[in-house]
Amino acid sequence: MGKYKNKVFFINDRTCLFGKLIYLYNMLKFGRSEASHVGVCAKEEKDRVLIFEAVPSGFVSSWYDKSWLEGAIERGTVKFKETKRLLHDVEENCKKYEGTKYGYINLAIHAINLFLLTIFKFSIKYSDGLVAGHCSELVSRVLYDSSDKHIDFSKEYEKEFDLVSPQEIFMSSFMK
Repeated sequence: MGKYKNKVFFINDRTCLFGKLIYLYNMLKFGRSEASHVGVCAKEEKDRVLIFEAVPSGFVSSWYDKSWLEGAIERGTVKFKETKRLLHDVEENCKKYEGTKYGYINLAIHAINLFLLTIFKFSIKYSDGLVAGHCSELVSRVLYDSSDKHIDFSKEYEKEFDLVSPQEIFMSSFMK
């Protein structure tokens, strides 16, 4: 199968403002921060890996050079984790969501929830269905579909797919 295929791709980047805000969110909510972005590896070739991820242009597939990934792993900014459950048809399931618009509203709800959780100890429940999505929402949906609905972060964390964070996927009981 390869070193990366069907694994979950995590980035922990604190160099940009958005990465710093996610780091703050993770530290306040979980007391730790290993993931500010998440994707899923759908295909592996000799020198490159196909990763599906949500970026500002939507849910897209991007080829990453293995040499770049290995350097990022050594620097500690990228990690790959396996799911405990065997995945199937990952690329096909990713393609179902390819082109989904980026979920800026979902991210705004995360920011509001950070404030509400920190100050008032409650949060907003929210879902737009699948009008738009951010990285962890779309990866959650792909893993759910690719595991015959056994990997269910919405059930594990008692929230909509829209509100699952990269850190929650990283810490999930479904991950090795």
